[in-house]
Amino acid sequence: MRTLNSILKNIFPLQIKGSTAIAVGSLCVDSRKVANGAVFIAVPGTLSDGHLFIETAVNNGAVAIICEVMPATLSATVTYIQVKDSAAAVGLVADLFYDSPSSSLTVIGITGTNGKTTTATL
Repeated sequence: MRTLNSILKNIFPLQIKGSTAIAVGSLCVDSRKVANGAVFIAVPGTLSDGHLFIETAVNNGAVAIICEVMPATLSATVTYIQVKDSAAAVGLVADLFYDSPSSSLTVIGITGTNGKTTTATL
């Protein structure tokens, strides 16, 4: 299990309300999937804004919220982290939470006008 402090190293919070020395069990961007011990990351989208579901995430057991706009009402048992861009924070926080999985991958890019599919298939 990770601590909140250990997964916030790559982001630059504008402000933090609450303790970062808490255990974190999972990361979620969907408030309906939040379980006890989760960090909910409120991401503004094209159809809906994750900030509208912060209260639902807290009610479902979120221990921390990463958001661009602090909610008007803060729960005393939840840590709130305000960032400039929560969509960018998702990847940075997930990278540390899951032990930087992309650092052990070999990535090859195939570009050009012809032969990309054949090359990738072979």
